[in-house]
Amino acid sequence: MLFQMTRYKFETTEHELFRKTFRKFLAEEAEPHYAQWEKDHLIPLSFWRKLGDMGYLCPQVEEQYGGLGLDFSFGIIIQEELERIGSSLIGIGLHNDIVVPYIEAYGTHEQKSRWLPKCVTGDYITAIAMTEPGTGSDLANIKTSAIRDGDHYIVNGQKTFITNGIHTNLAVVAVKTNLQAEKKHRASAYLLLKKVHLALQKEDSSKKLVCMPKTQLNSILKIVECLFKTYLEKKARAFNT
Repeated sequence: MLFQMTRYKFETTEHELFRKTFRKFLAEEAEPHYAQWEKDHLIPLSFWRKLGDMGYLCPQVEEQYGGLGLDFSFGIIIQEELERIGSSLIGIGLHNDIVVPYIEAYGTHEQKSRWLPKCVTGDYITAIAMTEPGTGSDLANIKTSAIRDGDHYIVNGQKTFITNGIHTNLAVVAVKTNLQAEKKHRASAYLLLKKVHLALQKEDSSKKLVCMPKTQLNSILKIVECLFKTYLEKKARAFNT
């Protein structure tokens, strides 16, 4: 029997209806297939598309960018109901509540208009690439570099343990823009890269959650996007001090 959670103080009749509707959706579209998804070590793209069609991807995104304009409390309900099915669906929460908010908070209007609508529909599945072999997630000491070359960046480095790595076609990548910076943390920043820029290599994920394949990003390439289209500038620094 599923554990019956106590109602949150913030929950209204609208939240209750949202939860009931989403739980019914998952009972039909996820629960009957979940065991097979775990065997396959893969959440199918078709399920992501269905989530997008029903408004369950990034519901907090403003309406002008294709979202529902809901507050974070609805994201809590989505994540809880996904956990009722199984932890391997956690990549959806990463997309909704971690990666896309970087674009919302730090992207320009042009960037938001370009990327967010497809994040809402599931055409873009996002990931965040921070962890590096031998460095972990210590952003002050990452080695992946992004060196300015005119209106482009040349990116060189490796990333690993990228949740959603199998499906991602849009990733926020932590980089260093100045490897000689006296204060190392001040040179950390983020680039937003499409799949065409990512050399993704799937490693053995047979003993890992389906949402957490050990996927390496090996990028030694020239970014073909213009600087203002890939750099999350608006104070989008890994550190603010």
